[in-house]
Amino acid sequence: MPVYIMTLIFFIKVIQFMLIAKSSINQIYKLGFENTDYHLYWLSIFIRILLGYDFIPYFCEKLFEGTMIRSKEIDDFHNLGIILANIIVISTGIIEFFCSLTLSCGFLTRIGSIILTLYLMVTTYISLKFGYKFAWVSSSGTGWNYPILWSAIIFSYALFQPSEFSIDKFLLKYRKTPKWLKKIITF
Repeated sequence: MPVYIMTLIFFIKVIQFMLIAKSSINQIYKLGFENTDYHLYWLSIFIRILLGYDFIPYFCEKLFEGTMIRSKEIDDFHNLGIILANIIVISTGIIEFFCSLTLSCGFLTRIGSIILTLYLMVTTYISLKFGYKFAWVSSSGTGWNYPILWSAIIFSYALFQPSEFSIDKFLLKYRKTPKWLKKIITF
């Protein structure tokens, strides 16, 4: 898909989100709840969606950009001495895809945030152990603080029930959801 179409879709979604959030906040204030921190609720939803969107380039390069880009990723893992690098690249792409979907759409958010937190912790540990540098790594060789901060923010979504602006909440509120799925969503 061309970049300009993706950019247009992104801006339409951001405007749509802002209009829904503004309408919701205005309704709360009209009801007389003036001292509420309801805008922080919408801020947390915006951050959740943004974190989900942030993983799109990572899984796309592993799963959808073709064999040349994927081969470069596989070669990077082979150069670190990792066996079965092709399986690791594909499986990390699938994990990133699933977690991006869970955060951006709010479907199985709690499970997705736990999986993504573990994934970020493991990849940070492995990357630092093998000396694979992140873009935010300083010349001293440290670089764990940014992924740990990212992990903490993502893990916070596992601690709370689904928000109004999510598929999880929609399923719980408006659909007859099977018991097994309710347990997964609200564990």
